[in-house]
Amino acid sequence: MPAILFTFLLILQVLQSALGDVSLALLVPAIAKGDQVNATQKFLEGAIPLVQAEPGTIQWYGVQFTDVNPPTFAIFDTFNSEDDRNTHLNGKVAGALFANADTLFVANPVVNKANVLASKVQKGDGSLTEGVSVGLRVNFTAKADKVQDVRDFLKGALTLVEAEPDTLFWYAVEFPGTCVFSIVDFFAAEKGREEHLNGKVAAALFASADMLLTGQPDIAKFDVLSADVKSESGQMGDTGMSSMMGESGMKDESMTTGGSGIVVEQFCQKLCMNLIRTLDCKTG
Repeated sequence: MPAILFTFLLILQVLQSALGDVSLALLVPAIAKGDQVNATQKFLEGAIPLVQAEPGTIQWYGVQFTDVNPPTFAIFDTFNSEDDRNTHLNGKVAGALFANADTLFVANPVVNKANVLASKVQKGDGSLTEGVSVGLRVNFTAKADKVQDVRDFLKGALTLVEAEPDTLFWYAVEFPGTCVFSIVDFFAAEKGREEHLNGKVAAALFASADMLLTGQPDIAKFDVLSADVKSESGQMGDTGMSSMMGESGMKDESMTTGGSGIVVEQFCQKLCMNLIRTLDCKTG
């Protein structure tokens, strides 16, 4: 591998962390014992300080499914790298979850690893639930010869989701080694959830079901009990330490702009063009 290409790939790895593109996730459902519902709710609410101490856990949500019997809860969280995900799985939150499993749950929680195909995220508001109160988990299974088509569909759906102002957080994920996919999304209120369910993304998904999927998508509604949303660079937010703060504690403006964009992305684009021109010169 040419030295310049190796250097470029190394820089891209660093930039991915700086840009905060979440690429991996966990979906961990658990069924509570009938007399442990309140205790499970309190456990998920109380887990926030532990999550906040994990800089590599970028977004974390503790949820309770509604209109479900037996009472079912889940944790959904996202990461920039496999190292960050493994750190979380071997950290205090997961340790506490499994240490309390015999008391709270009818069986051990099931840890499902997922790849994030597309996502829409924003800053939280610093509250216990980061400004979201309800959400959806939509599972569906692709036909064996339509897996790539489903991936493409979900990536393309992001444009439609971005046009939905009340869909605050949206994740399209794939469970590797299976044909199973899921959409997990979060809303400030019921109004946003209902608008999403009656919007273009849901309509397109169900319209494509016969062609792409083995059956109709399974929609489950949930309430958000607690959440921690770090900034897109893996920062702790206003109360935490920032990986993009200098010694003075001030944000490095050479790395970011306001909410309208990230300077580092422009740098990456220029770097790509320079690399292409350089390689053309060497191979031409």
